[in-house]
Amino acid sequence: VTNSGGIYVGGDGQAFGAVAVGYYNGTIDNSGTIEATSYTDSAYGAVAQAKYGDATVTNSGDITVNGYVDSVGIAAVGYFNAYVENSGSVDVYVEYATAIGVVASGKYGDATVDNSGSVSAVSGDYGDAIGIYAFAYYDADGTQVVTHGVSSSLDLSQAGNFDGWYGFSGASAPPRALAG
Repeated sequence: VTNSGGIYVGGDGQAFGAVAVGYYNGTIDNSGTIEATSYTDSAYGAVAQAKYGDATVTNSGDITVNGYVDSVGIAAVGYFNAYVENSGSVDVYVEYATAIGVVASGKYGDATVDNSGSVSAVSGDYGDAIGIYAFAYYDADGTQVVTHGVSSSLDLSQAGNFDGWYGFSGASAPPRALAG
């Protein structure tokens, strides 16, 4: 999926801005605007998933997500590697439950998030906020979160718990928003 224009979705039920699901690879390149809003459920800005390959999301645009429950701005979920490069803006607000700005999850490879943009994750009531999350299930050395440049910013505010950025490898469970 390549987007340099505007994608606006909203309503009841789940809301997905841009989705790329591939048997081998899933790729999204966004330099435009993506807005996804759900009044009663989860919302997702840009989601790339690879059943048997690599998932990649590159964002230099603006992604805004407003969800009622667990919601994610950018997600790359790969069978092997997952890579997210963000030089744009990602803003996620959730009324109840978990707000995640950016997540990369690789099962048998690396999970990498390279951020030089801004990421904001806000959970209103009874939830958690996670700015950037990288998770490599089987690769002990494969998780990395890179932030650079004075323009990088990470804003987290909510009523429950919050985390800035972190990476995991091994059998730790991913956040609730990505479970199942």
